[in-house]
Amino acid sequence: MLDPALLAIVISVILANLKGVPSSAEVYGVVAQYAIPLSIAMMLLSVEIKAMLKLSKKPIVSIALAGLSVSAVRVIAGIIFAPMIEEGWKIAGMFVGTYTGGSANLTAIGYGHFCSSCCLHELVKPGKSGY
Repeated sequence: MLDPALLAIVISVILANLKGVPSSAEVYGVVAQYAIPLSIAMMLLSVEIKAMLKLSKKPIVSIALAGLSVSAVRVIAGIIFAPMIEEGWKIAGMFVGTYTGGSANLTAIGYGHFCSSCCLHELVKPGKSGY
């Protein structure tokens, strides 16, 4: 049995590829503007900071090192590819979000950087979001 979240992703990818879902609609902007920030805030409210601080140092250090390495690669790739791609520095930041938290982060960072809609739509097409 598939996990409900995975099942929703698989069904949405299939519908998008079969053109069963429109590639752009007014409701997508509403979801991105209101639902994504609200869901991030709700997730952060459930974090137990005391329990998180009691974790061993190794996982925290490994997460910090992973974040630093991804950020370093972003800077290097941004320097190399930013002149070649329109809004290249924004795209580099969006891919950091993909590798640290998935496509939802990619989209949230794109909206946070005020990435142009054509650039954002191109990146979030099925199969093009870093997977």
